[in-house]
Amino acid sequence: EKYTITKVFSSASVASEETGEMATSITQTVFALIDSLSRWHESAKMRIRKFGARLKGDPVDPQVSRLKKQEASVGAFLAKIPRKVVAETSYRCAAYDRALLYLETAVRDRWATGEPSTAPDAERAAPAA
Repeated sequence: EKYTITKVFSSASVASEETGEMATSITQTVFALIDSLSRWHESAKMRIRKFGARLKGDPVDPQVSRLKKQEASVGAFLAKIPRKVVAETSYRCAAYDRALLYLETAVRDRWATGEPSTAPDAERAAPAA
């Protein structure tokens, strides 16, 4: 069976205490991995910008080219992780600071893409067309 991020995170909501503790531990490990990848990704973007400023007009450095490919791959992977699922799972694991961080990110992402709000209050407040 193929495991996805959503399946891993949904395992944190199991009923038994022992299994629940294990699922929470696994989920926290996944969170740590996401955090590490996110920090590396931001660092790689900064290094690429720094190298780009120094190498204007020069031939492309193979190390910079490789770093750009790696940064793009990690960025694409991180973009596939549903922020709302991470927020909900964080909340279930009592990682409230992480839950708030990812919920804010999910809201910003939706705002940036122009997706309509699905909140019941927003639907009631919208004028009838």
